[in-house]
Amino acid sequence: MKCPECGVEIKEEGKFCKNCGKSLTEPVSKNRNVTILVIGIAILVFIVILTFLAFTSITYNNSTQPKKFSYIQNGITFNYSNIIVG
Repeated sequence: MKCPECGVEIKEEGKFCKNCGKSLTEPVSKNRNVTILVIGIAILVFIVILTFLAFTSITYNNSTQPKKFSYIQNGITFNYSNIIVG
């Protein structure tokens, strides 16, 4: 058997590693990769949601601003806002 902390070969009946002192009676976590995967997926989902919210916020702000049109005729500038073009 190998010590889960330092990797030194130890006897099965030992309670502590003679090299590093790690307790051998504690259960070794075999679900570490699963935990890392779940945390990674949660972070990815969080980033996707933030990106979606930022994009919809920008789109909403752009669509709610008044539309402004202007043109010049005979040296006079005509300005119009909130015109519904359809």
